[in-house]
Amino acid sequence: MSAVGRIVSEPAGQGSPGATLPDTIQTSAAINPGNSGGALVDLAGQVVGIPTLATVTGPSGTPAGVAIDSVTTGGPAATAGLRPGDVITAINGTATPDTQTLSGVLAALRPGQAATVAVTHPDGTTSTVRVTLGQLPSS
Repeated sequence: MSAVGRIVSEPAGQGSPGATLPDTIQTSAAINPGNSGGALVDLAGQVVGIPTLATVTGPSGTPAGVAIDSVTTGGPAATAGLRPGDVITAINGTATPDTQTLSGVLAALRPGQAATVAVTHPDGTTSTVRVTLGQLPSS
């Protein structure tokens, strides 16, 4: 399990009306097309969930972006208009099909730089926003 209490949105697409699921479990386990309905178990063999969707897959079933789980009120993403449920598909023209690619693109940027972010919204529409990158507060 990676996290609990997540809100997950799947954009509407061909043959799919889309969905928003509250209070879900996020897992880093590979969930491929066709795996929905199989048990997600912990190391003790206890069922902890039933996979119902993988965040954001394209028509071929491969990852097509990274879903936004939460946005800090007043932060750079919120100011740019990004919302939970939006899916980041590219930054500065570089496709971001998964979190690893997204992290790599972001690591090459610095706080204060502006980035062009392509997103797909939960209703299936797309847009591009300009985000001025911030900096996480030190702990």
